[in-house]
Amino acid sequence: MAKIKVKENAAPFGWKDKIGYALGDFGCNLSFVMQSSFFMVYYVTCLGINPAHFGLLILLTKIWDGINDPLIGSLTDKIRPKEGKDKFKPWLFYGSILLSIVTMFMFMPIHNASYGVRMIVCVLSYVMWDMCYTIVNVPYGSMASVMTTDDLERADLSKYRSLGSLLGNVPAGVILPLFLYDSVTGDPLSNRFLWTAVIIGIFSWVCLQGTIRLCTERVVHVPEAGDDKQEKPHFFRTFINCMQSRPMIGLIIASVALLMFMQSNNSTNQYVFMLYYGDTNWISVTMLLSYAAQILTMIFIRPLLKRIDRKVLCSVPFIAIIAITVFMIMNPMTNPISWVICQFAIGILQGSFVMLVWALISDCIDYMEATTGRREEGSVYSCVTLFRKIGSGVGSALLGVALGMTGYDQNLDVAQQAANVGMNVKNLAAGYLLVGAVLIFISMGLIYNLNNKKMEEVEKKLGRQDRQEKLAKALEGGMDD
Repeated sequence: MAKIKVKENAAPFGWKDKIGYALGDFGCNLSFVMQSSFFMVYYVTCLGINPAHFGLLILLTKIWDGINDPLIGSLTDKIRPKEGKDKFKPWLFYGSILLSIVTMFMFMPIHNASYGVRMIVCVLSYVMWDMCYTIVNVPYGSMASVMTTDDLERADLSKYRSLGSLLGNVPAGVILPLFLYDSVTGDPLSNRFLWTAVIIGIFSWVCLQGTIRLCTERVVHVPEAGDDKQEKPHFFRTFINCMQSRPMIGLIIASVALLMFMQSNNSTNQYVFMLYYGDTNWISVTMLLSYAAQILTMIFIRPLLKRIDRKVLCSVPFIAIIAITVFMIMNPMTNPISWVICQFAIGILQGSFVMLVWALISDCIDYMEATTGRREEGSVYSCVTLFRKIGSGVGSALLGVALGMTGYDQNLDVAQQAANVGMNVKNLAAGYLLVGAVLIFISMGLIYNLNNKKMEEVEKKLGRQDRQEKLAKALEGGMDD
Protein backbone atom coordinates (compact mmCIF):
# COMPACT_ATOMS: atom_id res chain seq x y z
CA MET A 1 0.00 0.00 0.00
CA ALA A 2 1.43 3.40 -0.99
CA LYS A 3 2.27 5.98 1.64
CA ILE A 4 1.35 9.63 1.28
CA LYS A 5 4.04 12.25 1.17
CA VAL A 6 3.38 15.96 0.87
CA LYS A 7 5.78 18.14 -1.03
CA GLU A 8 7.76 20.60 1.02
CA ASN A 9 6.29 24.10 1.16
CA ALA A 10 3.16 22.96 -0.70
CA ALA A 11 0.43 25.60 -0.56
CA PRO A 12 -2.81 24.56 1.20
CA PHE A 13 -5.72 23.55 -1.01
CA GLY A 14 -7.78 26.61 -1.90
CA TRP A 15 -9.47 28.76 -4.50
CA LYS A 16 -6.51 28.73 -6.87
CA ASP A 17 -6.83 24.96 -7.20
CA LYS A 18 -10.58 25.16 -7.86
CA ILE A 19 -10.32 27.96 -10.42
CA GLY A 20 -7.30 26.37 -12.08
CA TYR A 21 -9.01 23.00 -12.32
CA ALA A 22 -12.13 24.62 -13.78
CA LEU A 23 -9.94 26.34 -16.39
CA GLY A 24 -8.56 22.94 -17.39
CA ASP A 25 -11.89 21.49 -18.41
CA PHE A 26 -12.91 24.83 -19.89
CA GLY A 27 -9.90 24.67 -22.20
CA CYS A 28 -10.37 20.98 -23.00
CA ASN A 29 -14.07 21.43 -23.64
CA LEU A 30 -13.58 24.34 -26.02
CA SER A 31 -11.73 21.94 -28.30
CA PHE A 32 -13.97 18.94 -27.52
CA VAL A 33 -17.24 20.74 -28.27
CA MET A 34 -15.77 22.17 -31.46
CA GLN A 35 -15.05 18.59 -32.52
CA SER A 36 -18.23 16.95 -31.20
CA SER A 37 -20.66 19.64 -32.38
CA PHE A 38 -19.19 20.86 -35.67
CA PHE A 39 -16.74 18.25 -37.01
CA MET A 40 -19.51 16.09 -38.49
CA VAL A 41 -21.42 19.11 -39.77
CA TYR A 42 -18.30 20.47 -41.47
CA TYR A 43 -17.24 17.26 -43.20
CA VAL A 44 -20.72 15.94 -44.05
CA THR A 45 -22.67 19.11 -44.85
CA CYS A 46 -19.91 21.53 -45.91
CA LEU A 47 -17.43 19.15 -47.55
CA GLY A 48 -20.00 16.64 -48.84
CA ILE A 49 -18.75 13.45 -47.14
CA ASN A 50 -21.44 10.76 -47.19
CA PRO A 51 -22.75 10.38 -43.58
CA ALA A 52 -22.42 6.58 -43.78
CA HIS A 53 -18.79 6.95 -44.94
CA PHE A 54 -18.14 9.48 -42.18
CA GLY A 55 -19.55 7.14 -39.53
CA LEU A 56 -17.48 4.21 -40.80
CA LEU A 57 -14.28 6.29 -40.87
CA ILE A 58 -14.79 7.50 -37.30
CA LEU A 59 -15.50 3.95 -36.14
CA LEU A 60 -12.29 2.66 -37.71
CA THR A 61 -10.23 5.38 -36.05
CA LYS A 62 -11.34 4.00 -32.68
CA ILE A 63 -8.74 1.27 -33.18
CA TRP A 64 -6.20 3.99 -32.46
CA ASP A 65 -8.34 5.18 -29.57
CA GLY A 66 -8.11 1.69 -28.11
CA ILE A 67 -4.33 2.09 -27.91
CA ASN A 68 -4.15 5.80 -27.22
CA ASP A 69 -5.79 6.14 -23.78
CA PRO A 70 -4.13 3.20 -21.98
CA LEU A 71 -0.80 4.13 -23.55
CA ILE A 72 -0.91 7.64 -22.12
CA GLY A 73 -2.41 6.47 -18.81
CA SER A 74 0.27 3.85 -18.37
CA LEU A 75 3.06 6.24 -19.34
CA THR A 76 1.94 8.78 -16.72
CA ASP A 77 2.28 6.06 -14.08
CA LYS A 78 5.54 4.60 -15.38
CA ILE A 79 7.42 7.88 -15.98
CA ARG A 80 8.11 8.92 -12.42
CA PRO A 81 9.11 12.56 -11.93
CA LYS A 82 12.19 13.55 -10.01
CA GLU A 83 11.66 14.20 -6.33
CA GLY A 84 9.76 17.44 -5.79
CA LYS A 85 8.68 17.69 -9.45
CA ASP A 86 5.13 17.53 -10.79
CA LYS A 87 3.82 14.29 -12.28
CA PHE A 88 1.05 15.54 -14.56
CA LYS A 89 1.72 19.20 -15.38
CA PRO A 90 4.43 18.58 -18.01
CA TRP A 91 1.90 16.54 -20.00
CA LEU A 92 -0.52 19.47 -19.88
CA PHE A 93 2.13 21.97 -20.95
CA TYR A 94 3.23 20.24 -24.17
CA GLY A 95 -0.11 18.61 -24.90
CA SER A 96 -1.98 21.92 -24.84
CA ILE A 97 0.23 23.29 -27.62
CA LEU A 98 -0.40 20.28 -29.84
CA LEU A 99 -4.14 20.28 -29.09
CA SER A 100 -4.52 23.90 -30.15
CA ILE A 101 -2.73 23.32 -33.46
CA VAL A 102 -4.74 20.20 -34.33
CA THR A 103 -8.03 21.90 -33.47
CA MET A 104 -7.28 24.36 -36.26
CA PHE A 105 -6.18 21.61 -38.66
CA MET A 106 -9.54 19.81 -38.37
CA PHE A 107 -11.33 22.59 -40.25
CA MET A 108 -8.97 23.16 -43.17
CA PRO A 109 -10.77 24.58 -46.26
CA ILE A 110 -10.36 21.65 -48.68
CA HIS A 111 -13.64 22.04 -50.57
CA ASN A 112 -11.98 21.71 -53.98
CA ALA A 113 -10.00 18.58 -53.12
CA SER A 114 -11.05 15.17 -54.43
CA TYR A 115 -13.47 13.06 -52.41
CA GLY A 116 -10.67 10.66 -51.43
CA VAL A 117 -8.45 13.48 -50.19
CA ARG A 118 -11.29 14.92 -48.13
CA MET A 119 -11.85 11.54 -46.47
CA ILE A 120 -8.12 11.12 -45.75
CA VAL A 121 -7.92 14.59 -44.17
CA CYS A 122 -11.05 13.77 -42.16
CA VAL A 123 -9.45 10.62 -40.71
CA LEU A 124 -5.99 12.11 -40.14
CA SER A 125 -7.29 15.25 -38.47
CA TYR A 126 -9.56 13.25 -36.16
CA VAL A 127 -6.81 10.76 -35.19
CA MET A 128 -4.36 13.59 -34.48
CA TRP A 129 -6.93 15.52 -32.49
CA ASP A 130 -7.83 12.46 -30.44
CA MET A 131 -4.18 11.74 -29.63
CA CYS A 132 -3.50 15.32 -28.53
CA TYR A 133 -6.72 15.49 -26.53
CA THR A 134 -5.73 12.31 -24.68
CA ILE A 135 -2.24 13.66 -23.93
CA VAL A 136 -3.97 16.55 -22.15
CA ASN A 137 -7.15 15.03 -20.75
CA VAL A 138 -5.91 11.81 -19.12
CA PRO A 139 -3.19 13.55 -17.05
CA TYR A 140 -5.62 16.40 -16.28
CA GLY A 141 -8.27 14.02 -14.96
CA SER A 142 -5.73 11.99 -13.01
CA MET A 143 -4.22 15.11 -11.44
CA ALA A 144 -7.22 15.58 -9.11
CA SER A 145 -6.13 12.56 -7.06
CA VAL A 146 -2.74 14.15 -6.28
CA MET A 147 -4.12 17.59 -5.48
CA THR A 148 -6.00 16.36 -2.40
CA THR A 149 -7.32 13.22 -0.71
CA ASP A 150 -10.05 15.02 1.23
CA ASP A 151 -13.53 13.89 0.14
CA LEU A 152 -15.11 17.36 0.24
CA GLU A 153 -12.20 18.96 -1.59
CA ARG A 154 -12.32 16.18 -4.17
CA ALA A 155 -16.05 16.79 -4.62
CA ASP A 156 -15.27 20.49 -5.07
CA LEU A 157 -12.78 19.66 -7.82
CA SER A 158 -15.42 17.54 -9.57
CA LYS A 159 -17.93 20.38 -9.25
CA TYR A 160 -15.51 22.99 -10.57
CA ARG A 161 -14.49 20.67 -13.38
CA SER A 162 -18.17 20.47 -14.31
CA LEU A 163 -18.34 24.26 -14.11
CA GLY A 164 -15.40 24.51 -16.49
CA SER A 165 -17.09 22.06 -18.82
CA LEU A 166 -20.30 24.09 -18.66
CA LEU A 167 -18.53 27.36 -19.45
CA GLY A 168 -16.58 25.64 -22.23
CA ASN A 169 -19.86 24.70 -23.86
CA VAL A 170 -21.15 28.28 -23.92
CA PRO A 171 -19.01 29.69 -26.78
CA ALA A 172 -19.35 26.58 -28.96
CA GLY A 173 -22.96 25.83 -28.05
CA VAL A 174 -24.61 29.24 -27.75
CA ILE A 175 -22.51 31.80 -29.61
CA LEU A 176 -21.01 29.82 -32.48
CA PRO A 177 -24.29 28.49 -33.97
CA LEU A 178 -25.36 32.11 -34.45
CA PHE A 179 -22.13 32.76 -36.35
CA LEU A 180 -21.68 29.48 -38.24
CA TYR A 181 -25.21 29.11 -39.68
CA ASP A 182 -27.12 31.25 -42.15
CA SER A 183 -29.91 32.87 -40.12
CA VAL A 184 -32.33 32.68 -43.07
CA THR A 185 -31.74 29.28 -44.70
CA GLY A 186 -30.23 27.42 -41.74
CA ASP A 187 -27.31 26.17 -43.86
CA PRO A 188 -23.78 26.16 -42.34
CA LEU A 189 -21.36 28.85 -43.59
CA SER A 190 -18.28 26.79 -44.45
CA ASN A 191 -15.93 29.77 -44.88
CA ARG A 192 -16.24 30.67 -41.19
CA PHE A 193 -15.20 27.36 -39.63
CA LEU A 194 -11.40 27.69 -39.95
CA TRP A 195 -11.09 31.09 -38.27
CA THR A 196 -13.47 29.95 -35.56
CA ALA A 197 -11.22 26.94 -34.92
CA VAL A 198 -8.14 29.20 -34.76
CA ILE A 199 -9.72 31.35 -32.05
CA ILE A 200 -10.95 28.30 -30.13
CA GLY A 201 -7.50 26.68 -30.31
CA ILE A 202 -5.75 29.76 -28.90
CA PHE A 203 -8.24 30.15 -26.05
CA SER A 204 -7.91 26.45 -25.24
CA TRP A 205 -4.13 26.80 -24.87
CA VAL A 206 -4.44 29.89 -22.66
CA CYS A 207 -6.85 28.15 -20.29
CA LEU A 208 -4.68 25.06 -19.90
CA GLN A 209 -1.67 27.24 -19.15
CA GLY A 210 -3.80 28.75 -16.38
CA THR A 211 -4.39 25.28 -14.96
CA ILE A 212 -0.66 24.63 -14.85
CA ARG A 213 0.00 27.87 -12.99
CA LEU A 214 -2.87 27.77 -10.50
CA CYS A 215 -3.17 24.09 -9.53
CA THR A 216 -0.79 22.44 -7.09
CA GLU A 217 0.26 18.79 -7.14
CA ARG A 218 0.89 18.43 -3.45
CA VAL A 219 0.39 14.71 -2.76
CA VAL A 220 2.93 12.04 -3.75
CA HIS A 221 2.23 8.32 -3.37
CA VAL A 222 5.45 6.63 -2.29
CA PRO A 223 5.65 2.80 -2.45
CA GLU A 224 6.59 0.98 0.71
CA ALA A 225 10.01 -0.60 0.85
CA GLY A 226 10.14 -3.95 -0.89
CA ASP A 227 6.87 -3.40 -2.80
CA ASP A 228 8.05 -4.25 -6.30
CA LYS A 229 4.59 -4.15 -7.81
CA GLN A 230 4.25 -0.49 -6.98
CA GLU A 231 7.54 0.16 -8.74
CA LYS A 232 6.31 -1.37 -12.01
CA PRO A 233 2.83 -0.16 -13.01
CA HIS A 234 1.34 -2.27 -15.79
CA PHE A 235 -1.77 -1.18 -17.64
CA PHE A 236 -2.95 -4.63 -18.71
CA ARG A 237 -2.80 -5.91 -15.14
CA THR A 238 -4.79 -2.86 -14.03
CA PHE A 239 -7.22 -3.33 -16.92
CA ILE A 240 -7.94 -6.94 -15.92
CA ASN A 241 -8.50 -5.85 -12.32
CA CYS A 242 -10.90 -3.14 -13.51
CA MET A 243 -12.86 -5.66 -15.59
CA GLN A 244 -13.26 -7.78 -12.47
CA SER A 245 -14.44 -4.84 -10.38
CA ARG A 246 -18.22 -4.44 -10.12
CA PRO A 247 -18.22 -0.65 -9.49
CA MET A 248 -15.76 -0.08 -12.34
CA ILE A 249 -17.94 -2.06 -14.76
CA GLY A 250 -21.05 -0.15 -13.69
CA LEU A 251 -19.35 3.24 -13.95
CA ILE A 252 -17.80 2.42 -17.33
CA ILE A 253 -21.16 1.41 -18.81
CA ALA A 254 -22.88 4.50 -17.41
CA SER A 255 -20.08 6.83 -18.46
CA VAL A 256 -20.07 5.42 -21.99
CA ALA A 257 -23.86 5.69 -22.24
CA LEU A 258 -23.70 9.32 -21.08
CA LEU A 259 -21.20 10.26 -23.77
CA MET A 260 -22.51 7.97 -26.51
CA PHE A 261 -26.25 8.61 -26.16
CA MET A 262 -27.20 11.28 -23.61
CA GLN A 263 -24.78 13.85 -24.99
CA SER A 264 -25.63 13.04 -28.60
CA ASN A 265 -27.94 16.06 -28.60
CA ASN A 266 -24.87 18.26 -29.17
CA SER A 267 -25.08 16.97 -32.74
CA THR A 268 -28.68 15.77 -33.16
CA ASN A 269 -30.31 19.01 -31.96
CA GLN A 270 -28.63 20.85 -34.80
CA TYR A 271 -30.28 18.55 -37.33
CA VAL A 272 -33.62 18.55 -35.45
CA PHE A 273 -33.90 22.33 -35.56
CA MET A 274 -32.44 22.48 -39.06
CA LEU A 275 -34.63 19.79 -40.65
CA TYR A 276 -37.75 19.40 -38.47
CA TYR A 277 -38.41 22.89 -37.12
CA GLY A 278 -36.60 24.86 -39.84
CA ASP A 279 -35.20 27.34 -37.33
CA THR A 280 -31.59 26.95 -36.13
CA ASN A 281 -31.92 29.90 -33.73
CA TRP A 282 -33.41 27.41 -31.25
CA ILE A 283 -30.05 25.62 -31.07
CA SER A 284 -28.60 28.41 -28.94
CA VAL A 285 -31.72 28.60 -26.77
CA THR A 286 -31.61 24.86 -26.08
CA MET A 287 -27.92 24.92 -25.25
CA LEU A 288 -28.35 27.95 -23.00
CA LEU A 289 -31.12 26.21 -21.02
CA SER A 290 -29.00 23.08 -20.72
CA TYR A 291 -26.33 25.21 -19.08
CA ALA A 292 -28.96 26.68 -16.75
CA ALA A 293 -29.89 23.12 -15.77
CA GLN A 294 -26.26 22.37 -14.91
CA ILE A 295 -25.96 25.57 -12.86
CA LEU A 296 -29.05 24.64 -10.87
CA THR A 297 -27.59 21.20 -10.23
CA MET A 298 -24.31 22.77 -9.16
CA ILE A 299 -26.12 24.95 -6.63
CA PHE A 300 -28.15 22.14 -5.09
CA ILE A 301 -25.74 19.21 -5.36
CA ARG A 302 -24.21 19.62 -1.88
CA PRO A 303 -27.59 19.86 -0.06
CA LEU A 304 -28.76 16.85 -2.05
CA LEU A 305 -25.67 14.83 -1.14
CA LYS A 306 -26.31 15.50 2.55
CA ARG A 307 -29.77 13.94 2.31
CA ILE A 308 -29.59 11.40 -0.52
CA ASP A 309 -27.04 8.67 -1.25
CA ARG A 310 -24.93 9.51 -4.29
CA LYS A 311 -25.78 6.14 -5.88
CA VAL A 312 -29.50 7.03 -5.71
CA LEU A 313 -28.88 10.50 -7.17
CA CYS A 314 -27.05 8.94 -10.10
CA SER A 315 -29.66 6.30 -10.96
CA VAL A 316 -33.29 6.99 -9.94
CA PRO A 317 -33.73 10.27 -11.94
CA PHE A 318 -33.17 8.32 -15.16
CA ILE A 319 -36.55 6.61 -14.69
CA ALA A 320 -38.16 10.01 -15.32
CA ILE A 321 -35.88 10.59 -18.33
CA ILE A 322 -37.07 7.30 -19.83
CA ALA A 323 -40.68 8.50 -19.51
CA ILE A 324 -39.87 11.88 -21.11
CA THR A 325 -38.04 10.40 -24.09
CA VAL A 326 -40.89 7.95 -24.78
CA PHE A 327 -43.23 10.97 -24.80
CA MET A 328 -40.92 12.75 -27.25
CA ILE A 329 -41.07 9.81 -29.66
CA MET A 330 -44.81 9.18 -29.39
CA ASN A 331 -45.83 12.82 -29.94
CA PRO A 332 -45.23 14.99 -33.04
CA MET A 333 -44.08 17.97 -30.91
CA THR A 334 -44.67 20.43 -33.74
CA ASN A 335 -43.93 23.40 -31.49
CA PRO A 336 -40.16 23.76 -30.88
CA ILE A 337 -40.85 25.07 -27.38
CA SER A 338 -42.08 21.62 -26.32
CA TRP A 339 -38.80 20.10 -27.53
CA VAL A 340 -36.78 22.71 -25.66
CA ILE A 341 -38.75 22.11 -22.43
CA CYS A 342 -38.14 18.35 -22.63
CA GLN A 343 -34.42 18.92 -23.21
CA PHE A 344 -34.29 21.22 -20.18
CA ALA A 345 -36.07 18.64 -17.98
CA ILE A 346 -33.64 15.94 -19.11
CA GLY A 347 -30.73 18.27 -18.29
CA ILE A 348 -32.04 18.75 -14.74
CA LEU A 349 -32.64 15.05 -14.16
CA GLN A 350 -29.25 13.87 -15.42
CA GLY A 351 -27.43 16.72 -13.68
CA SER A 352 -26.39 14.84 -10.53
CA PHE A 353 -24.69 12.07 -12.49
CA VAL A 354 -23.01 14.54 -14.86
CA MET A 355 -21.78 16.57 -11.88
CA LEU A 356 -20.51 13.61 -9.85
CA VAL A 357 -19.06 11.34 -12.53
CA TRP A 358 -15.50 12.59 -12.02
CA ALA A 359 -15.74 12.15 -8.24
CA LEU A 360 -17.06 8.62 -8.83
CA ILE A 361 -13.93 7.86 -10.88
CA SER A 362 -11.80 9.02 -7.95
CA ASP A 363 -13.86 6.74 -5.68
CA CYS A 364 -13.12 3.84 -8.03
CA ILE A 365 -9.40 4.69 -7.89
CA ASP A 366 -9.62 4.44 -4.09
CA TYR A 367 -11.60 1.20 -4.35
CA MET A 368 -8.98 -0.31 -6.68
CA GLU A 369 -6.24 0.71 -4.26
CA ALA A 370 -8.13 -0.93 -1.38
CA THR A 371 -8.63 -4.18 -3.30
CA THR A 372 -5.24 -4.47 -5.07
CA GLY A 373 -2.90 -2.52 -2.80
CA ARG A 374 -1.66 -0.45 -5.74
CA ARG A 375 -2.19 3.23 -6.49
CA GLU A 376 -2.26 3.73 -10.28
CA GLU A 377 -4.25 6.88 -10.99
CA GLY A 378 -3.40 7.25 -14.66
CA SER A 379 -4.03 3.61 -15.57
CA VAL A 380 -7.35 3.34 -13.71
CA TYR A 381 -8.54 6.69 -15.09
CA SER A 382 -7.58 5.69 -18.63
CA CYS A 383 -9.61 2.48 -18.31
CA VAL A 384 -12.69 4.66 -18.04
CA THR A 385 -11.67 7.10 -20.76
CA LEU A 386 -10.72 4.20 -23.05
CA PHE A 387 -14.30 2.93 -23.06
CA ARG A 388 -15.70 6.45 -23.20
CA LYS A 389 -13.81 7.09 -26.42
CA ILE A 390 -14.76 3.76 -27.93
CA GLY A 391 -18.38 4.49 -27.03
CA SER A 392 -18.07 7.95 -28.53
CA GLY A 393 -16.71 6.49 -31.76
CA VAL A 394 -19.37 3.79 -31.97
CA GLY A 395 -22.00 6.44 -31.19
CA SER A 396 -20.72 8.73 -33.95
CA ALA A 397 -20.63 5.83 -36.39
CA LEU A 398 -24.15 4.71 -35.53
CA LEU A 399 -25.37 8.29 -35.63
CA GLY A 400 -23.87 8.81 -39.07
CA VAL A 401 -25.45 5.60 -40.37
CA ALA A 402 -28.78 6.36 -38.67
CA LEU A 403 -28.80 9.89 -40.11
CA GLY A 404 -28.42 8.40 -43.57
CA MET A 405 -31.30 5.99 -42.85
CA THR A 406 -33.61 8.90 -42.03
CA GLY A 407 -33.44 9.87 -45.71
CA TYR A 408 -31.18 12.87 -45.16
CA ASP A 409 -29.17 13.76 -48.29
CA GLN A 410 -26.02 15.75 -47.55
CA ASN A 411 -25.95 17.04 -51.14
CA LEU A 412 -29.29 18.85 -50.77
CA ASP A 413 -30.13 22.11 -49.01
CA VAL A 414 -32.57 22.06 -46.09
CA ALA A 415 -35.54 23.07 -48.25
CA GLN A 416 -34.84 20.27 -50.74
CA GLN A 417 -34.91 17.38 -48.24
CA ALA A 418 -37.72 14.80 -48.41
CA ALA A 419 -40.85 15.60 -46.38
CA ASN A 420 -40.44 12.82 -43.80
CA VAL A 421 -36.77 13.46 -43.04
CA GLY A 422 -37.45 16.01 -40.30
CA MET A 423 -39.78 13.69 -38.35
CA ASN A 424 -37.33 10.79 -38.69
CA VAL A 425 -34.49 12.93 -37.37
CA LYS A 426 -36.63 14.07 -34.41
CA ASN A 427 -37.41 10.48 -33.45
CA LEU A 428 -33.77 9.49 -33.92
CA ALA A 429 -32.64 12.21 -31.49
CA ALA A 430 -35.19 11.18 -28.85
CA GLY A 431 -34.42 7.49 -29.35
CA TYR A 432 -30.74 8.03 -28.65
CA LEU A 433 -31.62 9.70 -25.34
CA LEU A 434 -33.98 6.85 -24.43
CA VAL A 435 -31.32 4.18 -24.95
CA GLY A 436 -28.82 6.18 -22.89
CA ALA A 437 -31.26 6.65 -19.99
CA VAL A 438 -32.07 2.92 -19.86
CA LEU A 439 -28.37 1.94 -19.85
CA ILE A 440 -27.43 4.42 -17.14
CA PHE A 441 -30.31 3.39 -14.89
CA ILE A 442 -29.35 -0.29 -15.17
CA SER A 443 -25.61 0.28 -14.69
CA MET A 444 -25.78 2.79 -11.83
CA GLY A 445 -28.85 1.32 -10.16
CA LEU A 446 -28.09 -2.40 -10.41
CA ILE A 447 -24.36 -2.84 -11.08
CA TYR A 448 -22.48 0.06 -9.45
CA ASN A 449 -22.35 -0.63 -5.70
CA LEU A 450 -20.21 2.10 -4.14
CA ASN A 451 -22.87 3.76 -2.02
CA ASN A 452 -21.98 5.92 0.98
CA LYS A 453 -21.78 2.95 3.35
CA LYS A 454 -19.48 1.02 1.01
CA MET A 455 -17.18 4.02 0.60
CA GLU A 456 -16.89 4.32 4.37
CA GLU A 457 -15.63 0.74 4.42
CA VAL A 458 -13.13 1.55 1.66
CA GLU A 459 -11.85 4.61 3.50
CA LYS A 460 -11.51 2.60 6.71
CA LYS A 461 -9.52 -0.11 4.93
CA LEU A 462 -7.21 2.50 3.46
CA GLY A 463 -6.82 4.18 6.84
CA ARG A 464 -7.76 7.34 4.99
CA GLN A 465 -9.04 9.21 8.05
CA ASP A 466 -5.67 8.92 9.67
CA ARG A 467 -3.96 9.74 6.42
CA GLN A 468 -6.09 12.83 5.94
CA GLU A 469 -5.35 14.05 9.46
CA LYS A 470 -1.64 13.68 8.82
CA LEU A 471 -2.00 15.32 5.44
CA ALA A 472 -3.83 18.29 6.94
CA LYS A 473 -1.12 18.75 9.53
CA ALA A 474 1.61 18.44 6.93
CA LEU A 475 -0.09 20.96 4.66
CA GLU A 476 -0.57 23.34 7.55
CA GLY A 477 3.09 23.20 8.40
CA GLY A 478 4.31 22.88 4.80
CA MET A 479 6.39 19.83 5.73
CA ASP A 480 6.65 16.22 4.53
CA ASP A 481 4.69 13.47 6.22
